[in-house]
Amino acid sequence: MMEMEIMQDMLEFFIVPAVTYITSGTPDVQAGGAYHISTSSSVSGSTLQSATPVFSDTRANASLYTSGGIGETLDQPTTVNNYYLHKITPAPNTPSFMPVYWDYTNGDIREMPLSMFDDIFGPMIQNMAVNGSGVAGFNTKITYNVNGSGNTMGTVMADTRLSGSSASGYNQRFISTSDYRTQEFPNGTPTTNQSHTLRTTVTAT
Repeated sequence: MMEMEIMQDMLEFFIVPAVTYITSGTPDVQAGGAYHISTSSSVSGSTLQSATPVFSDTRANASLYTSGGIGETLDQPTTVNNYYLHKITPAPNTPSFMPVYWDYTNGDIREMPLSMFDDIFGPMIQNMAVNGSGVAGFNTKITYNVNGSGNTMGTVMADTRLSGSSASGYNQRFISTSDYRTQEFPNGTPTTNQSHTLRTTVTAT
């Protein structure tokens, strides 16, 4: 019974607050270990997970389509934005105070050294963030998804396109009386076709 109460206290005061902050959508050092999206490949306080973007927004480069070039290559895209995955670098572990524990060898109460705290809570938080706490009422399992539920982690990934219609994109080229060419070109203003959002949430085991 006492062990369960101790576990619940550890969850309530140490682990659940840490997991809650990591999944809050706030990309600062207190959310160390959280993943987020950015259009920049270099974000202060975070580590780039791959130089390869997780998503690229491309759309037609209208300036490359000319009547004199008919028949133009159908697909002439330009990259508008690249989106990269980053991991927040944890803050230095320098607490202003530490928990105390009962030293049964010496029969007294002592302040827990930082190394002991890390040895106990580090693996515990990692395990519970992956597998859940297994204790009713204390949800600690961190999950990520795209376009699902939870808090937004970083920049929303926009998939854009040009809004021009077929009629307004109609172009002509006269070569000779026996060679007359037409082609529809992409044009108009950029609009968002779809959005993709990295989200995180805390679930039960």
